[in-house]
Amino acid sequence: MSNLSENSHTYPRTSDGVERQLHDVSSLESTGGRGNGHRPQGGCDGIVSTVVVTHTTSSDGIYLTAAGEIDRASAPRFAAELHDAIDIGDGQVVLDLGDVTFMDSSGVNALVTAYQSAPDRLRIGALHPAVRRVFEITALLEVFAPTDDISAP
Repeated sequence: MSNLSENSHTYPRTSDGVERQLHDVSSLESTGGRGNGHRPQGGCDGIVSTVVVTHTTSSDGIYLTAAGEIDRASAPRFAAELHDAIDIGDGQVVLDLGDVTFMDSSGVNALVTAYQSAPDRLRIGALHPAVRRVFEITALLEVFAPTDDISAP
């Protein structure tokens, strides 16, 4: 692998590069403005959701590693990272989700949209057990056929 470069992004970010906390107003209202310290089924409760995407680029393609939570707050930036990786070249785009501990339908949408734009190039590596369950429920295991044995292109 030649010409390797590595970048890391923490989301959500503003244009000035400073991390900001995002809150789900409706859930904050239902808890009196206080999060209850855990993510209830079906939504955010004011907890800051963050996904960190690191990518390594080589002449063969791009290897993305995501960590954190992919939900409606972080999915747009996650989707942008995926689409940027796909747009960079013609090589493989390998996505490691082994450190993503939560994914909702926003994350699923980002993956399906990316897959539709490059079905022969997008491959999924490791999956966290919680995300593997999402893939099972949505039948994405059959679409992506993730494997822990994928290395950087």
